[in-house]
Amino acid sequence: MSMIDRWVLGSALAAIAAGAIRLPTGRSLSINVSAQTLADPTFLEFVVDELDRTGVLPAQICFEVAETSVHRQHRTGARGSSTSCTAWAAASRWTTSASDLGGFANLKQLPMDYLKIDGSFMRDLGRDSVNQAMVSAVVGMARSLNFRLVAEQIEDAAALEAARAMGIDFVQGHAIGRPRPLAPAA
Repeated sequence: MSMIDRWVLGSALAAIAAGAIRLPTGRSLSINVSAQTLADPTFLEFVVDELDRTGVLPAQICFEVAETSVHRQHRTGARGSSTSCTAWAAASRWTTSASDLGGFANLKQLPMDYLKIDGSFMRDLGRDSVNQAMVSAVVGMARSLNFRLVAEQIEDAAALEAARAMGIDFVQGHAIGRPRPLAPAA
């Protein structure tokens, strides 16, 4: 997995540097990082080398780390990242937590900028009152912790409107655009 993550990062940074991926000012490209990569002590050095090689600014990338990966790293005693996006990019370092992380109780201890709402809660958001209550609770918590929110799997106009009405900052999914090949740099 670490080799795949390295390839994805290298390819993404090269595409940004070549202009094949154009990021609006103040925006970043999100890159998922696996649990195995979090445990790789040489990954940070690789990231710094790739940023130097391509000239891409650290603030132009955002590392997405699944909650399960963070939990796994802390349960097993591995040292990895519990941070996200610009907090990581600006500092250019991994942060660790000595405590055993456990759901919402310790969420406020994580140095992060964004909180992603799992797509399972976003499905049928316009019609499912339980999902609405769950997302509303997450929105309230995120606002009190000064996190910006990203909702995934926004697949249609109804879900997009529901996310907008609930105050979600960013969305991912087919309602915004379908996956497509990278266009060559112009």
